[in-house]
Amino acid sequence: MSSNNGNNGNGRSNTTPQVQPAREERTAPYGVDLFMGPKPSPQPSYGIDLRAIWRYRWSMLLLFVMGVAAATTVVWTKVEPHYASKAVIHVASYVPRVIYKTDDNGKMPLYGAYLNTQVSLIQSPDVMQEVVARPDVQQTDWYQASSAATSGDLAAAGERLARQLIVRERRGTELVDVSLETLDPRESQIIVNAVVEEYKKYWDANQESSDIKRRATLRKQREQLDTEIGTLFARRYELTEQLGSDIHEDVRTQKHARLAQLRIQLQTLESDKAMRSVVRPVNEVANGETLSSAAAPLVFREDEVWQTQFATYEDARRRLTLAKQQFGSGHPKYLEIAADLDSARRALKMTEARLMPSGTQANDFANEIEKLREDQLAAAVSELQGELAQTDRLMAELARTEERYKERKLVQKELDDRLHALELERNAPERVTIQSAGQLRRKPSTDRRGLYTACGIALSFLGAFGAGFVRSRSDRKIHSYQDVSDAVPNGVPFLGQLPRARDALGEGEDTLLGRAIRENMRIVRTMLLQKLGNHGGSVVITSPEASSGKTTVSILLARSLAAMGKRTLLVDADLLHPSASRYFELIDQRGLCCVVGGELSDEDAIIPTDNENLFILPTGERHARGNRDVLANGAFAAALQRWKSQFDYVLIDSPPVLAMADARIAAGQADGVVMVMRAEGSRREEIVEAFAGLSACGARLLGTMLVGVRHGTAYYPYDYHRRHLDTSELLA
Repeated sequence: MSSNNGNNGNGRSNTTPQVQPAREERTAPYGVDLFMGPKPSPQPSYGIDLRAIWRYRWSMLLLFVMGVAAATTVVWTKVEPHYASKAVIHVASYVPRVIYKTDDNGKMPLYGAYLNTQVSLIQSPDVMQEVVARPDVQQTDWYQASSAATSGDLAAAGERLARQLIVRERRGTELVDVSLETLDPRESQIIVNAVVEEYKKYWDANQESSDIKRRATLRKQREQLDTEIGTLFARRYELTEQLGSDIHEDVRTQKHARLAQLRIQLQTLESDKAMRSVVRPVNEVANGETLSSAAAPLVFREDEVWQTQFATYEDARRRLTLAKQQFGSGHPKYLEIAADLDSARRALKMTEARLMPSGTQANDFANEIEKLREDQLAAAVSELQGELAQTDRLMAELARTEERYKERKLVQKELDDRLHALELERNAPERVTIQSAGQLRRKPSTDRRGLYTACGIALSFLGAFGAGFVRSRSDRKIHSYQDVSDAVPNGVPFLGQLPRARDALGEGEDTLLGRAIRENMRIVRTMLLQKLGNHGGSVVITSPEASSGKTTVSILLARSLAAMGKRTLLVDADLLHPSASRYFELIDQRGLCCVVGGELSDEDAIIPTDNENLFILPTGERHARGNRDVLANGAFAAALQRWKSQFDYVLIDSPPVLAMADARIAAGQADGVVMVMRAEGSRREEIVEAFAGLSACGARLLGTMLVGVRHGTAYYPYDYHRRHLDTSELLA
């Protein structure tokens, strides 16, 4: 073996600088990063994994069959078919009239609400108690099976009948269906016919009672109306007498005309008084001035002589003004007109002196006369206004009385017509009739045995599926690579999986299973080389527990690396169960224990195999009796460095992580670790504990593998499992 120290089998010189792999992130279990600190753990998935549930298909099938058998037995022995008889009631929405239109004929307003009311009335306690009180109903087994048969409680029996009775209106028609399901078809017919008959009696009685009450009410209203009409007639005659005339508008018009005349006289008097307060008295007029006609006292204006003289005086004044403008004040014409004006003034003064005494007494006398006249006019106006208000009030009351009288007379006629119409329309067709009575039906109306059987089958299926779901969620074993991804820490890749086979190491390459195993190992080898790089390295292959297939993976991976021309050394480091040494029939050969103890050199301990690039270092003959701590000293680490310089890859088949400490020791000294798990054998908590132990010793986790897979997945698409359903366990 010394010839391999300087040059590897592939011609690569050992002096080639070794490229150290970049430090990769190591992620501890439970989401704790060894370099960056705690990481949040992934949230568990609560979805439904149909493939996981399918693993328990035989248990689910057994539960399903047992549930279907039990449900079918119970249904077909306990459930009895029901028979129904149906009667039909016609509730007319339009009843033709004989002569007159009343509330009981013609188109029914709010017919939908009326129909719903009749549906409720059929199931009312009054109708139901009458039904259960009938002798023919009480003789039925339906009634005898109730508590009312012994207690005589008809109300309870009526409530029971109302709950079981089916009353429905036909959509778009005027028909109401009344049906009842019983175990005996004859009893169903008897009870349904009793229901419709008692309902018809109840409706007829209510209708007759309603007619009697209606006519009594109308007659009472007629009597009250006659009394009111007589009172209105007497009041109308009394108001006419108070007005004094049958022509009420003429009286009112005359009084309004007289009031208008008095108001005009009063306004004239008030205007004269206002003018006199600002004009000087007549006896104070001087220097050619005199009162105006409008400002003169009333005693002057009512005198015809004064009015003539005043007109002459005003004419002379006007002519004098024009003469002054035309001729001047010294002209003879002007002087002539001035003499005429003076003559007219003296004549006017003489007439005024005759009509009214001179001085203050004259003004006082005029004021007293005007005040007396004003008081008289005001009193007359006030009195006439009061009379007019009284007349208006009487006329308004009379108008209301006449209007009320006419209205009551019309109502009286309507009441007479309505009473007459009710008497004549009593023979009109009825609104509610029995369209058809219940018929005897021998065919079951409701046979729920088939439905209940289907429900039992569905419930059995759901129960079996639920049991499978519960088992899939509570199962802690690893079955597929999806389970692996949920159990391993974040960042640890899944390298691949191997199918379940009788003898994975001895399976021929020409078989379907052999090709599947070889292709899967190529996938694992490719991913592992990407993690290690082309410079080679040492890899520890271990598992959480025993019998997980780690030895099979070690041998297959070593063969795959050797097949691509890589010098590969397989070290059997399982001192308690050296499965690799037993497979190569080197169980009695000296090996690892002797090399680490310094008793044997590498060249003497490493044994070549049939593959020129594959070598094996067995455990050695002292593995069962020697020191179990041979891997813990520095000799193993030094030997590992020598082997890495002599070979491209060193694969170490170590004991399980949880069984012995050797796996953790070797993993801490190697370049990486591959964790092998067994489908349907490895448990999640064991995997978590194993990763925690490896991470604690500083091991580099290269990836995981799953062996013993029964079914193909997206990772392994081959259909080999259909031909190997009865294969045995993988080599431990």
